[in-house]
Amino acid sequence: MELCRKLAERINTELYSEIPFHILQFHPGYGLLELPKTPLRTLEKCAEEARRAGLRYVYISNVEHELNNTYCYNCRELLISRRRKLKIRLIGDRCPTCGLRINLVRE
Repeated sequence: MELCRKLAERINTELYSEIPFHILQFHPGYGLLELPKTPLRTLEKCAEEARRAGLRYVYISNVEHELNNTYCYNCRELLISRRRKLKIRLIGDRCPTCGLRINLVRE
């Protein structure tokens, strides 16, 4: 977890706290079939460390998890649901609950 925390701290201090931080689960594949997939709890701990380091948009990206979604970093309201079908709950570029302006690139 130390490596995860240090990387998140560096992104926060040297780049920008709103850069999305994606955590991926390792899945065994060609040449590495004997290795286990990354435990979900390890991914969750990494996500916790990244949020503690100040990153605002932390995702667990390649498994079914609540952290596939986007939440307001101010009030934790669900803003974008990526479960089955994409649902965007923003009002313009603002959180529908607290009104915080959310910096997102949308197409």
